[in-house]
Amino acid sequence: MRIPLVIGGRRVESSSAPDSELEGRTGARIEMPGLDAALVDQILACPRDGLEDVPVHEIISFLNNVGHNWRSKEYSRRRLYVRYLCKHFGYSEKMAETEANWISLFLSSHYRLYDLLNTELGSWHMLDGWVPREEAYVRAMPRGRALHLVPGNVPLSSVASIVRALITKNISVVKVSSEDPMTPLALAQSFVDTDPEHPVTRAMSVVHWKGGREGELEHRLLEAADVVCAWGGAEVIQWSCRNAPAETEVLKFGPKRSIAVLGADVDLKKVARVLAHDIAMYDQRACFSIQHVYVEGDPSLLATELQAALAHYQELLPKGMHDPDERAGWSLARLQAVFRGETVLGGGGQDFSVVVASLHPHEEHPLGRTVYLHRVDAWKTSRRS
Repeated sequence: MRIPLVIGGRRVESSSAPDSELEGRTGARIEMPGLDAALVDQILACPRDGLEDVPVHEIISFLNNVGHNWRSKEYSRRRLYVRYLCKHFGYSEKMAETEANWISLFLSSHYRLYDLLNTELGSWHMLDGWVPREEAYVRAMPRGRALHLVPGNVPLSSVASIVRALITKNISVVKVSSEDPMTPLALAQSFVDTDPEHPVTRAMSVVHWKGGREGELEHRLLEAADVVCAWGGAEVIQWSCRNAPAETEVLKFGPKRSIAVLGADVDLKKVARVLAHDIAMYDQRACFSIQHVYVEGDPSLLATELQAALAHYQELLPKGMHDPDERAGWSLARLQAVFRGETVLGGGGQDFSVVVASLHPHEEHPLGRTVYLHRVDAWKTSRRS
């Protein structure tokens, strides 16, 4: 499969640099043009104030139109994207369709975008002009050029990063992940489908380079950024902080783990459904995916409810394709739990695992819809652990 780059809203099919050759989770290969000096020059020639005079309502209205296109299962861009998620990302078809639905919802929920701006800025109107506040007038100015170093584990994260930059009138340069090069590119191309000359379309550039091999060209893009949105592991965050100019703010969205703490009086059936959703989404690759649950009292009843809820989610969102190392990790985690004398509940095959475990957290988590339940006798115990 060969995919293009997007520079200033224009497709770029080739460059003077060697092609980037990427391998998806399933082993399927993707080729895309490499980054060369001419492309960097074109990116830096895009005016950083390209959205400054565009009213917020026009930007959000454009995104809403793009979202309506994504809503249709017959939209060619969506169909290609769903096929990509299945073939290269290892998603089940239901998982891929759900991801496309999330993209549509995120773009077309214009009221939520206004609410987001109001919540974080106080008033979205200050992006368009001066707004009175107490004894002064205030205005929110765009930073200019935002460089996004987006992750590959959760496709929707790149969409969120880009949209947040656009609605605050910042142009975006997106460095796609080697694991998921398609999501930002599909978004940029859907802008072109809607209106190739719209300022939002022209404010998008999507490129790729191999992480850990940054050279002069990549440093030029970093040095020209007014803000860096760095998603991913420690190496990405450290590279951004170490090399960004002093006046460039680095927004860090680094690796995180999620846990849940439940009191003795919770509705177990309802909580199990909520936990199952967070565990099943992205097969626990997301930072919000619950890995450990600390339960006040006996966790056995929750384990039974959670087993049923995860079995239900296996029907709603069947587990995606995983490599042999991941599958071996799940089997090893189960065997280790059994060896420790812990209760292990699961679905058919390797669909999921619910482990009623000892209190201490396990150092290595196998992911893949595996959750450990720990008993705590009081809130103070959970806080100390």
